[in-house]
Amino acid sequence: MLSYFSMAKKELKALELISSLRDIYNNVDIKKLSPIYVIYGEEFYIRETASNYLKKIIKKLNGSIERVTFDSKTDINDFINNLNEVSMFSSFKLVIASEFSDLKNEQVEKLVEYLENPSSEVILLLLSYKIDKRKKAVTNILNYGIICNAKHPDKNELQLWIRGFGKERLRTIEPQAIDFLATRYDGDLSRIEKELEKTVLYLNEKTEISRKDIEYTATGVSSCSIFDISPVLAKKDRKQTLQRVQKLLDAGDTPISINSAIMGRIKRLLLGYDILLSKAGDSELAKAVGIPPYYLPEFKLELRNYKREELVKMYRKCMNIDSDLKSAGRNKEDVLVSGVLDLLARRN
Repeated sequence: MLSYFSMAKKELKALELISSLRDIYNNVDIKKLSPIYVIYGEEFYIRETASNYLKKIIKKLNGSIERVTFDSKTDINDFINNLNEVSMFSSFKLVIASEFSDLKNEQVEKLVEYLENPSSEVILLLLSYKIDKRKKAVTNILNYGIICNAKHPDKNELQLWIRGFGKERLRTIEPQAIDFLATRYDGDLSRIEKELEKTVLYLNEKTEISRKDIEYTATGVSSCSIFDISPVLAKKDRKQTLQRVQKLLDAGDTPISINSAIMGRIKRLLLGYDILLSKAGDSELAKAVGIPPYYLPEFKLELRNYKREELVKMYRKCMNIDSDLKSAGRNKEDVLVSGVLDLLARRN
């Protein structure tokens, strides 16, 4: 059964909310969870990131997850009755209910009755892209639990977000690189994080990211990113791997940078393999391989596709590919594709 703090309203900025959920995820403590979270605003990245952290926390605690989208026809009584019912297979659950601003006044009044006395076995996450503050009934929802206005960050907030993305990856970012990312991607948090992740993959062990690094790895809007290759390479999906390599080449990535990113990922997987053999916990693993704990489930899933000796051979192969790419003569794209085929086959 959940045990949490007073239901007094607590407003958090988006960065504070994400930081608090990250801390709870890294060091799971059910007592730090609120029974009610309310996130409203147009910034999709903030609501999705918060939702994902809560889902991962609940999974760690073996709870269940349900999702509902409100509209004017929603049977609010059925919804509230369902909140008070928990599966026999789990002691509590997370319920994610979207677009509460679409509810009618009478529906909102019923919902507020629940918010005044929430179930001790439920975490309710209420989401909405917008709120019509002329509807007093809807704004009453903002008087309960943890509240966050997920608005697009202004210039100063955006700089804090970018520094935070770097800190999660154990990197510092030069001010010029921060300005470049903020300007080039027009405050798109999702795209900025993706570009930083790609840069970190390229840089391997380098701890400070410069504008030159960002400019080198940025390829403009593309339907494929460098770290989209890793999952399909792990599964030996020849078609998907080659298609994604070609998309990166078409988007402007160089064969050397693509191979460097693949080699960096293999190095992390090899290190992760050894860390897990030592029975280390998730926080130690995340720190050792230089990725946020948030991405560990995907990292572990990818790692299951490999044997240690395969990773060792693949790393050596990437080093050979790098040497071939830096030598004169052969077409560099052909060298890369041939090397990737060997990696797929797990050959020396």
